[in-house]
Amino acid sequence: KREEVLAAAIKIVSGDREEIYGPPADNLGDIAKYWSIFTRTELTADDVCSMLEIQKISRRRQTPGYMDNYVDAAGYAALGYELANAIENLDT
Repeated sequence: KREEVLAAAIKIVSGDREEIYGPPADNLGDIAKYWSIFTRTELTADDVCSMLEIQKISRRRQTPGYMDNYVDAAGYAALGYELANAIENLDT
């Protein structure tokens, strides 16, 4: 099952979503801007990934056997890692 979850997450984050929504850094950056305005707190694209992971963790409590929540959380974790490393590399 773990391979199935990870394979599904890879397909989602490496598939046609970028064609539909644009590069993850841009799309998640836009979400961060809107959420920053709403929360009056400066958020980053990486923060958005973390918050969406938390949403999926919360949903798992309601439906622990629903694979989608695990797949999406893995995808957000991978995107967050990519974004955090991109920011870290810019700072050095």
